[in-house]
Amino acid sequence: MIEDALSLTQTAINRLGAALELPEVVQLSSQPEVRQYAAEIIRTVQQHQSDIQQSLSEAMVSWQLERLPRLDRDILYIAVAEVAFLGLNERIAINEAVELAKRYSDDEGRRFINGVLRRVSDRRRGAARQGVHQTESP
Repeated sequence: MIEDALSLTQTAINRLGAALELPEVVQLSSQPEVRQYAAEIIRTVQQHQSDIQQSLSEAMVSWQLERLPRLDRDILYIAVAEVAFLGLNERIAINEAVELAKRYSDDEGRRFINGVLRRVSDRRRGAARQGVHQTESP
């Protein structure tokens, strides 16, 4: 019975997330800096959606991005966009994403988001090291 209640609650939260479009949430903020940064994140995610999806899909082990709850997927999109395209420190982006997941997702979602973002981070560092080694070679 508790599992059913938790499942229904998560479904309700996901539906709420789908019903409340992010631009509406941005308008609720009274701080211009917050609105500006949120709008920048929205633009960045929209402009680089395929790159973000590819990065996440490569990091997800035996899982499909489309199968995630929308809220968890959006948290992942934001974190990858902040790191890859807005220059935010990886540790900060991962920590913020995990904090959002703690607040709005469940324990499984939080752990999953943390693991996926760590794999994305590891892949980025590995690619950067390979790029350095390749440029150093004659």
